Parts: sequence; C-alpha cells; structure tokens
Amino acid sequence: MSHPNAILATAFLGVLAVSAAGMEPNAIFGDRMVLQRGMAVPVWGTAAAGEKVTVRFAGQEKAALADANGTWQVRLDPLAVGDAGRMTVAGEAKTVTFSDVLVGEVWLCAGQSNMAMTVGRAAEAKAEVAAAKLPRIRQSGRKGWVVCSPETAGGFSATAFYFARDLHASLDVPVGLIVRAVGGTRIEQWTARPWLTKLAYGRTLLAKLSDPNVQAWLPRPRGGRGQAPRPPRPKGPMPPEVAALDPGHVPSSMYDRFLAGLAPFAIRGVIWYQGERNAKAGDPRAYAELLPNLIANWRSDWRRADLPFGYVQLPNLGPDAGRVAHAPQDAWPVVREAALRALRVPGTGMAVTIDVGGDLHPKNKQAVGRRLALWARQAVYGEKIVHSGPIFQSMQVDGGKAVLRFAHVGGGLVAKGGTLGGFVLAGADRKFVPARAVLGPAAGPGQAGKTVIVSSERVPEPVAVRYAWADNPVYSLLNDAGLPASPFRTDDWPLATVRQSQRPGAGPARNRKRSP
Repeated sequence: MSHPNAILATAFLGVLAVSAAGMEPNAIFGDRMVLQRGMAVPVWGTAAAGEKVTVRFAGQEKAALADANGTWQVRLDPLAVGDAGRMTVAGEAKTVTFSDVLVGEVWLCAGQSNMAMTVGRAAEAKAEVAAAKLPRIRQSGRKGWVVCSPETAGGFSATAFYFARDLHASLDVPVGLIVRAVGGTRIEQWTARPWLTKLAYGRTLLAKLSDPNVQAWLPRPRGGRGQAPRPPRPKGPMPPEVAALDPGHVPSSMYDRFLAGLAPFAIRGVIWYQGERNAKAGDPRAYAELLPNLIANWRSDWRRADLPFGYVQLPNLGPDAGRVAHAPQDAWPVVREAALRALRVPGTGMAVTIDVGGDLHPKNKQAVGRRLALWARQAVYGEKIVHSGPIFQSMQVDGGKAVLRFAHVGGGLVAKGGTLGGFVLAGADRKFVPARAVLGPAAGPGQAGKTVIVSSERVPEPVAVRYAWADNPVYSLLNDAGLPASPFRTDDWPLATVRQSQRPGAGPARNRKRSP
C-alpha cells in the first residue's frame, strides 16, 4: 500500500526523444539545481545527429557532437563550492539557460514510503517547517529542483531533509537531494533486470512472473497509438498462487522509471530507506542477497565501485513492545539481519532505528536523518566522531557465560535505564530462554568496557545468543553517544520465516498494520 504523498519522483528521467524543438538537456538539469563539487560533472541530453552542443558554466566551456542516436555528453572539470550562477547549454538552433545553480554535495535518496514521508507529515512539523530557512538545501522531486524555505520544506522528504540539514551545518556547503521514493515498493523493483538475473532468487522470480497465468494479472500499461489493447484482467479474485508472487510489484519497474536515466549525474553517494515491503511479502531471507546486489547494480551504473551507500535498518514495529522473541518465523528481524550483514560490503553504513517509534511510518525522522548524517560525516567526509551504535563482533564462552564483544562502543557501552534486557540464550538444543546480561568490566585503566556477559541457570553450556530479536523488541544496549546497538544473533541456524500476517499471535486482521 502506498503511503499518502508517497511518490516524490518524476517520470521524466529517461533520455528525451529528439523532437522538432531541437537540442534538449536531460530533464534532471534545471533551475536551482545543485551540482557535485570536487569531481567531473557530466552534462548530457539529446540533439540531432551530428549537432554540436556547447555547455558553459563557471568559466568553463565544453562541447560535444551528438552521435548517430542523437545523444551527446560533455564533462565539466571538477567544480568548487564558490562556482555558482547560470549554466547555458547551446545547440545550433536552441539555447537553454539554467539559473541559480549551486555547487556542493549531492545525494540520491531512494526507497519506499518512509523515505517519501514529508517533513509536513513527520514529527514537530509546524516548528520544523517554520525554521527551514535554508536556501542552500535543494530537492529534486516531482516539481523539479526546489529551494528549501518555510513555504516549501513541508514537501521535502523528512529523512532526506534532516540528513541534509546536518550535513549543511557540519560542512557549510550547499546540499542537493535527488529524491526517488515510492511507497509500498520492493527492492526487486529498484534493481535492473540484468542484475536480478545474477541471483537464483531473481531468476526464479522472473521466471514465475513470465508465466501466462501470472501475466494476465500484471498491471495494465496504458495503450498507445498503433498498439493492440491488452485483454482485460480475468474476472474474480486473484488465484492464491498468483497473489503469493505479489505480481503488482513488477521487478525493475521503479528502476526503469526513475533510475535508468539518472546516471551519470554526479552524486556523492546514496541513502536508502526500504525493506518494509520485503518483510511483508515474498521471502524475507532473500533480502540478504538483494541488498548487496542492489548496491553493486547502482555502483556499476555510476561506474564508481566505492560509491558511498548508507541505509536504514527496519524500525521497531507493532503492539508487542517488550516481547523477547526467539521464534524464527519473525520476518522483521530477518530483514534487519540482512541489513546488518550488508555492512560487510565496503563503503556502506547503517542507521539503527529500533528506538524511533513502533509504527510502520515512524514520525521521528529527525533521528533517522541524523544517524545517516553521522555515518556520512565520519565515513565520507572524515570527521572523527562516533557514527554508529554498537555492532556485535564476537562471542566467547567462559565458565558457563557468553562474553560478547562489540565494535563502535565509543567511550564505552551503556545499559539503558541501568539494566540490560532483550537477551536470550540457547544451548545445543537450540531452545532459547530469557537471559541475564550485564556489562563487562573495562579492559584496564582508561579503557572503555566493550563486552556484555550473558548467562542463565537454565543454560549451563551456552551456544548462541540473540539480542532484540523481535518486531518491536526490548532494546537496552547503547554506546555513550546514545546510539542503540543493532539487533543480532550469534548463531547461523536456519530461519523458517513466514509472512508476518501469518505468524502466530498476530491477532485479528482488523488490528494488524496494513502492509507498506
């Protein structure tokens, strides 16, 4: 289900068709845009084959000839923040001028409804909008490039805006946000088909969706002149075997519509906020492959193997706050774990959000944006700050107790409210029980404690520990920067996940959250 105002995107990103109007720059270029500093900046579009196109900006002049397909591209030399003003793109019979162009940091902000949620719908909207006098923050969305002001900020992506506001304050440079987010979408929709075929899961999905019985239920494209109309959808309810495939979410559809024409626009990196739909539909275990695959796909598009990619781990969800879950069928923790494992991909970062709400669309987007910005400020811009909550590293069993070690402890681990909770322990029988957890002592004078010691009289020989393994878990472990630890498990035992709507104890359908 799409969140209201969920689409912060435009349908004009593809290469424009050559028309009688002559030369046209790609539609991502416009008045009030922000160009990426410190790297070559491609400018491209369409023109008549062989037509000369000249781009002028910040004292530079670059020219190119349109190829046989009517496409052209120039690359401006790296720009500095002080470069600003007008850009002109001139063909042989037409000149396009873009005004109020800034140079700074540009980020692609993509995902589903939680990235699409606007400042006007998030927490403290009235005060935040009134204070948003930040003309050097710009967003490219449904209405082209928009300057941030109290009149416009309510329509900005909240997560992207708070991310940008933190970067702007830290770096003192303009920040451009390219927001492409659609509510209720799966990660497969944001992945190019050739990249889906690299995965067994993707090949199986594409094969199933090519079945004629499934094809009959796929969304109806609008007919065009000279095209034969497609037959109407079958009457009656959708067959269960077709519904299980989620055919309304066609693989690569969002990629084709919103991303295929966006590269090579110069960007610093990507922030990604998605996963809810994959936890609710399909096989959540596949997300562990799909997310790294998406990252590789987009890095390939931009021809940058090191393109920074930050993302949001799923938040706490549901009415069962405080439940210490160890049932393997919970889909929400499985997708969280997939995000945690994606940190193995170099150049990635993760914002933990198990403390921000309890709703499918948490309104505390200030915390989400700030945590993404902490990662960017440390990993991308080189600030010496604590940018992540504790991340599990290793477990050692000593005297019937499991000793856990963590990275990103900052000045030391902290127990929220003075007591650790949310830990469960299992022995070789794989039966988890609630466990006692305490902070370990510091390794020496002046050295921060980096361990948690977990034990239970019911498990004299510990084998595995899980923490915050629930839809809406107990969370208690932080570092001294106030950042929460990611949920984790030390075991690799198989997880027989099912959709959350089918899990035991989900309650009557009328009381359950609707699928994102």
